[in-house]
Amino acid sequence: MGITTGYGGKDAAGQGLVKVTGSLPLPMGQVRRSVLSTVSLVDGTTVRVHAEKVPDDLPGLEGLIRKKTDFDRQITGLPRGVKLTKVTPASDGIDIELGGTDVRLAG
Repeated sequence: MGITTGYGGKDAAGQGLVKVTGSLPLPMGQVRRSVLSTVSLVDGTTVRVHAEKVPDDLPGLEGLIRKKTDFDRQITGLPRGVKLTKVTPASDGIDIELGGTDVRLAG
């Protein structure tokens, strides 16, 4: 069971989207679905990917699909005082902007 991500274009408001594709093993066989997801920041350290809409052609499976397509990734190892300030999906990946105050750059 693999999850792949890629650029999903832009929504009506011009915000970038991520396309998340995954497979679910079901009694009838593997079911592969893709969703368009937003990317946001949580607490300046975590990138959150959340599907705006889950395909409803398989009733009752939204929770299982979301377990595969919605996720958080914490960014660790940043210097003290540095936080993520913006994440933007782009055709070549996710652009991440950082900002900080009282950051020591040298010993």
